[in-house]
Amino acid sequence: MAFTTTFQRTIKLIALLVAMIAGASLVTSGVNASFTSYAGSVPATTRRPTEALVSRDTLSASRTGGMQRYFRAGSIPMPVARDFRSPVEPEEHSAMLFGVYPGGGNGEIGSVPPPDVGTVIARLEELSDGRPFDIHLYTAWSWHSDQHLDDEIVRYTEAGYHVSLTIKYSPPDGREGDVDGYTDFVRAVVRRYAANPLVHQFIIGNEINVANGNPGASDGPFDGVREATVAGVAAAAEELGGAGSSARVGISLAVLERETDTRFLSEISRLGGTDFTSAVSFLGLNVYPGLWPVGTGDPYGDLAGHLEDARAALRAAGFDDSVGIVVLENGYPTADETLQEAKLTAFLRAVCDAESSAGVDGYSWFNLWDADSSAETPYAHYGLLRSDMSKKGTFIRYQELIASGCK
Repeated sequence: MAFTTTFQRTIKLIALLVAMIAGASLVTSGVNASFTSYAGSVPATTRRPTEALVSRDTLSASRTGGMQRYFRAGSIPMPVARDFRSPVEPEEHSAMLFGVYPGGGNGEIGSVPPPDVGTVIARLEELSDGRPFDIHLYTAWSWHSDQHLDDEIVRYTEAGYHVSLTIKYSPPDGREGDVDGYTDFVRAVVRRYAANPLVHQFIIGNEINVANGNPGASDGPFDGVREATVAGVAAAAEELGGAGSSARVGISLAVLERETDTRFLSEISRLGGTDFTSAVSFLGLNVYPGLWPVGTGDPYGDLAGHLEDARAALRAAGFDDSVGIVVLENGYPTADETLQEAKLTAFLRAVCDAESSAGVDGYSWFNLWDADSSAETPYAHYGLLRSDMSKKGTFIRYQELIASGCK
């Protein structure tokens, strides 16, 4: 028996050495391969869209090519399509993908000068600790910049992060209600980044249901927002299909109240028909229990209720249960760091509990750092970090919860 055990171990050791040598050869081959893009090599992985209520498939490497210029005559300059390629190997991760908006501003108040890029990346590395992690970025029809968004996409995908990109309606002066113009803009943006498989989610519009909101933050106040959203979703899905991309297309609502949100989803689904409901892969939610909506004072119960309400609203509006729910924005601005940490803990527990019951498969905290930690207004204190980039307890707690992976 002792001889047999030793022999078996020897065989396993030889097999392991052979596998290591083969792996080293593959890595060397990958390093020596040539990948061109806008700013050099862009590591990226991709995943398939969810095929069941809460499934998230294995990531797979993807390479696609092609460069194309896309401008619309008489309009603001449209994004120029670029080629993003990736040598990163596939990796598996749990259904829930955590993330953050990597900024400090919030569309409501000013902020201190932003930290340097290196510090931001270093903090993100600490927060994610090598795990799959999502970066939520924004662009808007009225203030889009090719160079700025290119820089952001390259920065975060080169670091290995997933990107969810919200494409706000936010029409330029004189273009409110110009559905065709917005549709062209959506097509151009999606086409530009469809070849980068780490850009895995495109959100059409931001808080499209908030008719009385701040137009600097919400798309709801603008004329034609529903029609623009329906057309934008169709355009994004068509562009991704043509590019062979597996990225998902979603829409964004701010949680208001169950009946109101259900009515809005039902109305926009009737407007778009089955082509619209079948093209939407997920519903993005911006929800800040204790603030918007005010709620009961129970952060766990309030968020859990909002997530269950969102699933019920989707069903009532004719969306299939394969349509996921992603919490795109969640947070609690306060100078009381102990309170903020407690809120985050309750929010994350509610999200994890809703993973199977409501089909939640993504969560992002808003923001990474405070707009101004010295300010008196609580709305300058959304961050996981202070504005000097020092850690709050909220940062450390989120890091711990990410590591646990909803377990």
